[in-house]
Amino acid sequence: MTMMILTILMKFLKSILRFMDSLLLTKFRYPQAELLINSQLSRKMKKIVKNARRELWIVCPEITRKALVWLLKDINRHLKITILTTEKSHYKVKEVTKDLGIDPDINISNNIHAKILMNEHEAIVGSANVSYSGLWILGKGNIELGLYIRKREIISSLKSFIERIIRGHEPPEPIKVDGITVVYGPKDIKQLLENMMRSLLERLYVVSPYLGIEVIDWLLDLLHNKDIQLKFLTALRKGDISRGLTDPMALNRLLKCGAELRRHDTLHAKCIILDNKVGIIGTFNMTFDGIHENYEVLIVLEEESLVKELLDWYETLYSSTSLISQKDVNSIIPIITKPYKKTDIEIIRSPRKPPPLILKMEELIKERNEWEWMNVEVCREREFGAGWKLRVRIRLQNRSDYPVSSIRLHTSENMELDQVSIDKLEPEEFKIIEGTIQFPREERELVVYQVKASYYDNCLKRFRRTRPAWGSKKIVKIISPKSPILKILSQVIDELEKKLGRPPLIKEFKREMKLKWQKRLPLFINDIRKAFPELRSLSPDDTSFWNRLLTIVQLYRQKKSRSLNY
Repeated sequence: MTMMILTILMKFLKSILRFMDSLLLTKFRYPQAELLINSQLSRKMKKIVKNARRELWIVCPEITRKALVWLLKDINRHLKITILTTEKSHYKVKEVTKDLGIDPDINISNNIHAKILMNEHEAIVGSANVSYSGLWILGKGNIELGLYIRKREIISSLKSFIERIIRGHEPPEPIKVDGITVVYGPKDIKQLLENMMRSLLERLYVVSPYLGIEVIDWLLDLLHNKDIQLKFLTALRKGDISRGLTDPMALNRLLKCGAELRRHDTLHAKCIILDNKVGIIGTFNMTFDGIHENYEVLIVLEEESLVKELLDWYETLYSSTSLISQKDVNSIIPIITKPYKKTDIEIIRSPRKPPPLILKMEELIKERNEWEWMNVEVCREREFGAGWKLRVRIRLQNRSDYPVSSIRLHTSENMELDQVSIDKLEPEEFKIIEGTIQFPREERELVVYQVKASYYDNCLKRFRRTRPAWGSKKIVKIISPKSPILKILSQVIDELEKKLGRPPLIKEFKREMKLKWQKRLPLFINDIRKAFPELRSLSPDDTSFWNRLLTIVQLYRQKKSRSLNY
């Protein structure tokens, strides 16, 4: 009996000590919320692991072996550890935890993108993955941003978020405590951002390593008719472009609307600052997946001191970035010119749920002296003259048993459609939208034009997009205006050589041109002078003009002959 009483007393005293320890930590040693950057994040994460007494929660999509060993090497082996990660990382987690002699509860969600490290009374939510570059283990790494939190209500909400995702439930409702609001995606992020953008007055600063055309179009639609200063900081790494993480269409759209676009190669932080009064940090990127697909955590900061600290960090980062110009975006074209095997089929594992919205792009092509609409897949390897226009049409069809609504078409900058949005398509209904593609006037080897669509699936009750992420895409070669002119003049010389049995003289070449073109010759000469700047200072009445033109054509014919012989 005495031993039982002593045991109860010991447990009671331990609980009091834990409570006092937590109270002292909360009130005197640490602030309730603290903004952390780069290596500050990793140092604080190590402390959270060390301070854990009963529980430790790790949520991260990308976990590497060495980084996890570094984080957990001093951990209390008797903790209850819960880890939520992706299928890609869970094998590494199993190997590391086995080597460390700990037995965590490992859970998998391929849609998880939130990054949370948490014990019983403190947590970090931020952009950093558990990797060498994310945790600055070697003293350098990505530019990261996060928030350290010691608010009991928020800790409970974060635990609820993790538990609900593990059980396959919807994320919890947003929670607001002392000027800090926590919102969970994909459930509530879009609505929150929409409300904040509608109340925006003067300026919007966005930091996101990746940018998607669907989100950028949606954002610009919300800010339409508002005089807002827009600044975007992104990463623009070649690897991100080739993997489809950043869409060049989004970069072009921002440059066209007058936004200031800047880059930093190691950027991985995510934040939004509105009118210098409200800050948003978290784990989401400005992409379709970040807003509509992934499980994310977004934290809205309205406390003045935290917003000021975030703004100071932004201005420091801004000074270390470089401007993105149209030339930089055009240089991306070689990266994205790989052909896609499918243009309009969405990849879904279950054949019972086919993609509801089908998108096809057709071109108006002249075949056998008749104009015909042809699918872009048939029209490969075509060449277009600089400055030409091409008529296209987009066919959208709903092939599901449910209506499809809020359809938004996203196009490259060189494509202009008569209509870009459709309110609703009923089952089996289709819609055709026509438009024009304007090819650049300057000589360029390759031009990409493409279209994709985002829409609301009323069956799955969520937003979707046409697959692959690039939608329907076409790559064409733009030929110099010199090429068609040289071909025509070369044919004239061929005809003269057949008649004369020898190369023509200058006066014979000039006479043949007058006979062939007659009244249209001045117009053709005008085109020739535009295509060849070296002829602009010469008069067509002078022999020197025709002498120079004949020399240019003969050089072209020699090059063509050599290439054929080769």
